[in-house]
Amino acid sequence: MNNLADSCTPGQDQEEGQDWTGEMVTRADLCVRVAAEAGYRLDFEPNSVSVLEQMVEDLWGTQGPERPDVVAAVIGSYLGEVVRRHIGGDWAWNAEYQTPGLVRGEKWVFPLARAQKRLVDGRGDNLAVFYVAIGELQLL
Repeated sequence: MNNLADSCTPGQDQEEGQDWTGEMVTRADLCVRVAAEAGYRLDFEPNSVSVLEQMVEDLWGTQGPERPDVVAAVIGSYLGEVVRRHIGGDWAWNAEYQTPGLVRGEKWVFPLARAQKRLVDGRGDNLAVFYVAIGELQLL
């Protein structure tokens, strides 16, 4: 997982109108493969977000990776794909924030931003809590 910088480079997130679903699925699949290599099983089910959170804690703890933007692009894509598949929403480019996110109607959530916040700020920005909040608070 520490070699994600070789697999996904920042700056790819800058085109409005690109196939965001395809891009995010590709990144999420990369997350699954790299997690498996590190001994973690991710299966796109809601309870796997807790596994994702544990993996982040085990691998980076409070230090964070060297390139949180790159790692967040992959981890956030996985998180967002679980949200999309089980809660709903569509991947799209948000022009106001200049980032991809999930949208349904007028509501947006930003899993990549949340993943980066978790990597930089630590366990107080728990990914599993974010997932549950989206569903329970009907943020999408």
